[in-house]
Amino acid sequence: MRNVLLVAKREMSVKMRNRAYIFGTLAVMTGIFILVFIISRADMEDASTAMMPEFAQKQIELQIQAGEEVMALHGLSAEEVNAQISVRFQELWEAYQAANPEGGGLDVRYWIGFIVGFLLFVAIVITGSMISIGVAEEKSSRIVELLLSSMTSFELMVGKIIGMAVVGLTQIAAIIAAAYTAARSFGLMGDIFADVNMGSAIWLALSFFLVGYLSYASLYASFAATVSRAEEVNSAIAPVMYILMIPYIAVMIPAFGSIAPLRFVLDYAPLFSPIGATVHYFQGGLELWQTLLSLAISIAALPFIMFLASRIYRRSVLTTGARLKIVRIMRGK
Repeated sequence: MRNVLLVAKREMSVKMRNRAYIFGTLAVMTGIFILVFIISRADMEDASTAMMPEFAQKQIELQIQAGEEVMALHGLSAEEVNAQISVRFQELWEAYQAANPEGGGLDVRYWIGFIVGFLLFVAIVITGSMISIGVAEEKSSRIVELLLSSMTSFELMVGKIIGMAVVGLTQIAAIIAAAYTAARSFGLMGDIFADVNMGSAIWLALSFFLVGYLSYASLYASFAATVSRAEEVNSAIAPVMYILMIPYIAVMIPAFGSIAPLRFVLDYAPLFSPIGATVHYFQGGLELWQTLLSLAISIAALPFIMFLASRIYRRSVLTTGARLKIVRIMRGK
């Protein structure tokens, strides 16, 4: 455990003192404040109209004109008809809310689910990429040979994963805090969480992130260890990215949610559920017990995933030359 903590401390010290890391984070936070300020001062109605194609604007204009002409033909005024429609709509909406007391926050939960899924995806990609580059750089510079003379490959891999988790999460937390502060400061937050019970959802999201991060970070480190040059990292970790993209794309496209077999895989498959089950729980598509079952399955699969990843890492981290094939590594060749 001591070696793991030493490696983690080294990773945090090196990365957090990196100027690119510091100034990059500050640049993103500054950009968020500027963007939120511009949005808060913009006339969204005029902006949405300006972005609409000319033919679409003309269609809307002609629809309004046609409606006014028909109402005038029957002796009605547009103001009276619109007022009656608004009253009837309010009656129907109140009746719907009475029949569905938990439905008031569904729209909010739906979009919060998308945001949570995006943040989980970005967090895993950023930290995973950092780990991959670090593994490749240590291998190409032969530093890894010195490190492995005093610790096991598993301790080195786990130490890097823990250290980079702190680095990545610190950066992401700073960006989220900047976005939240900017939205609050410029009056864009409103009461979007008023109808949403976020208590259990927050710790479930954190639990799924940790399990998902450990799973994918192990794969990122092991696949990056199969190459000898940092330039080859992107091609080496491409299979891991493809796996991660499947649940992300599937939950971002609502049409996939109606495919029952795919929905089941997204909710309960270990590498998919950290994003799939979390998003669906936030959106109200999963009950609490179903989400806990999905989390339990992911936790149970984590040791197996880390065992396979450590096996690939151990057998490839000290090799040099051409990129190694995962199948040959698993066979011990």
